[in-house]
Amino acid sequence: MNKRAALVCSALAALLLASSAANAQSWKHEALVDKDIEAEQYSKFWEETLHGFDGDFDGLLEQASELQRSRMASQKDLALPVLEQAAKLKPNDPRVHYRIGNHFQRLGEWKACARSYTNVFELDPAFRAVGSTEVPLDEGLGLCLLYDGEFEGAITHFRRLITQEHETPGIQLRYGEALMALGRLDEAIFSFRRAERLAQRHSRNLARETEYALGVALDRAEQLGESRAILARLTLRDSQLTTLYSTDKVYAPASEELYYLGLAYEVQGNVPRAIYSFRRFLSLAPNSPWSSHAKSHLQRSAKAKLAASLDLSGSAQWPLEALREAIRQSERPLRSCLEGYPEVLVTITLSSPLNRPAVAHQARAAIRAETSAPRPDLNKIVECLESAARKIRMPKQSGLIGGHGTAEFTILGTPKP
Repeated sequence: MNKRAALVCSALAALLLASSAANAQSWKHEALVDKDIEAEQYSKFWEETLHGFDGDFDGLLEQASELQRSRMASQKDLALPVLEQAAKLKPNDPRVHYRIGNHFQRLGEWKACARSYTNVFELDPAFRAVGSTEVPLDEGLGLCLLYDGEFEGAITHFRRLITQEHETPGIQLRYGEALMALGRLDEAIFSFRRAERLAQRHSRNLARETEYALGVALDRAEQLGESRAILARLTLRDSQLTTLYSTDKVYAPASEELYYLGLAYEVQGNVPRAIYSFRRFLSLAPNSPWSSHAKSHLQRSAKAKLAASLDLSGSAQWPLEALREAIRQSERPLRSCLEGYPEVLVTITLSSPLNRPAVAHQARAAIRAETSAPRPDLNKIVECLESAARKIRMPKQSGLIGGHGTAEFTILGTPKP
């Protein structure tokens, strides 16, 4: 560590020591803190600390590295002004623009990271980052272009990586996603199959993500049999669709998430959620090249009956078909509560304890809604559904005395006639 880096570490240590000393007195009384003054002092501390690096480009890069390696998000964020100061000193040095691109990529600011990585590429197309954890320039730039919607540019950089023998399952997957976004399905399917074979040797999660993408691409290519077989196998192992809902998953474009979910729910037999997902997809991406496919799925799903998918749990249960029929007999009052609200998806949970003698009886109903409808409308919908659900004539339960059973199903609102 050089002298300037040591200066920063010493300053940080002094700041932390002072903070610890203040905290040691907190048992006596709670200190009053002026947040504005505290923020001003904090800013002044960093200005004075970093001032020692004025004119020292390598020192600024080293300090930015220290901040970016921190486990604290607030420390990581401080790296950007340090890097910007370094960029003023040497605007034509690709290292600093690469590091700025890293920073924006971590934050998911795709346009900014694409701009920074493009600066690097224009300064040195053969730039190689130092360090085993640093991504290749073409990979970082390709990802940022992909998630910013610049699919042609992303394809160019992913292809460079593949031809330069830097192929990985992740790169092949993203390459396929960029191809599919442009409607180049045959090439996308080939890339997904290649990514799947590679991923089997590397990561189960990545392999599963790739299989979902392949299932969607085959659906759009009208290879419905293979698509459904792949998705049926996936959703059996991944019943909660955690792969699709993962916070680490980024879709390109963002509306793709809804198409993926629509297909997965359709295969699971959860028709209301499938319809809900496809409707939202069409609302967000009406000009998508896949809008006609989404409409076809909506037409097929619209023929399904209420309660086609029922989730039963607990130590006491109702006979499945008898319960399904009981719910369908109350279909009209349930649907009337949601008439005029096609954007509302409701999950209804029926629950009841098992007593002896077992008799047909009413069950308690809990309503959970997913919607952007105004709160007064939502309150009215929930009140109406609770009343209608309580009138469902539940069949007799089976199981242990004192046991408890629940049944859950979804229902979707409809447009006004």
